[in-house]
Amino acid sequence: DKTVFQSYSIGEDTNFVAQDKFRISTFNNFLKRFKKKYALNPGSKVLDIGTAGGAFLEAARMQGLDAYGVEPSKWLSSYARSKGLNVVTGSLDDAKFDKYSFDVVTLWDVIEHLTDVNNVLESIHKLLNPNGLLVVNFPDFGSFPAKILGKKWPFLLSVHLLYFNRQNMKLLLEKNGYCLVEVSRHAQSLGLGYVLMRASAYFPFIRIFEKLSFKLGISNIPIIYWIGQTRIIAKKNEN
Repeated sequence: DKTVFQSYSIGEDTNFVAQDKFRISTFNNFLKRFKKKYALNPGSKVLDIGTAGGAFLEAARMQGLDAYGVEPSKWLSSYARSKGLNVVTGSLDDAKFDKYSFDVVTLWDVIEHLTDVNNVLESIHKLLNPNGLLVVNFPDFGSFPAKILGKKWPFLLSVHLLYFNRQNMKLLLEKNGYCLVEVSRHAQSLGLGYVLMRASAYFPFIRIFEKLSFKLGISNIPIIYWIGQTRIIAKKNEN
């Protein structure tokens, strides 16, 4: 556990944060619908675990929410704080938030990295207000893209310690005191050049199109893509 956590704490990724404007757009669009559907009031407290460079927190701030983040990477958390975001460096335990502190807690592409997922879900349960909401986004091993792409599915990574489908994610959340209220695909937006760069690692011929996108000056065109990401919204169960 300590070895995994330390590897995240020293991580730096300038390419990742360069895509933040696209991530902010994705999160902003989600939050507009989410706020309306679940009647979130201005100033509602939101915690994003594994917040990276704080893209979700920026979108939450734009939507009038009181947003906090936790991030193990010293470099990424420092980057987020440089933008005036409330981010604690370290783990959720390091943050020492009080019980019933938040209306919403989010895990965006994080749960598959956890060494003790049950412990984290239990801690989140304590932090949520009664009827608080948990948002979990994860690469769905049972999705159509995962089945079609097989070994070339981009989410088959050494840093992903756990793999979930909709069924076992539902069971995991119910076991830890949550009731599912919504399951949907999660489409994301990233720059064309970045998407092609990532794809070229699996399909080398795509490098031609990646280089072409930069030559033509179209590498920053936003591309909405879905390759099996599933988003689950669950409510804290008090029983």
